[in-house]
Amino acid sequence: MSLKWYVRPRLVALKPDASVLDAARALENNNIGAVIVQDKGRVVGILTDRDLAIRVLGGVLDPLTTTVGEVMTSDVVSLAPTDSQA
Repeated sequence: MSLKWYVRPRLVALKPDASVLDAARALENNNIGAVIVQDKGRVVGILTDRDLAIRVLGGVLDPLTTTVGEVMTSDVVSLAPTDSQA
């Protein structure tokens, strides 16, 4: 079975040096729960709303100066829409 069913029409990507405040605003403005983190066109991580709550708020980090790259999950695996579930 193709993974095309899982493809969403809107994908938001930020650079690792973006502030977590910018990331939070991107999540809110796009009504999504995660942003992809890209560096030079390559996926280097993902940042979720849970990452913001636990790592930023729970860690008492400044959202203006903390970067996405500091709190993102970096061990990500990606698949192409043409890959199969099998």
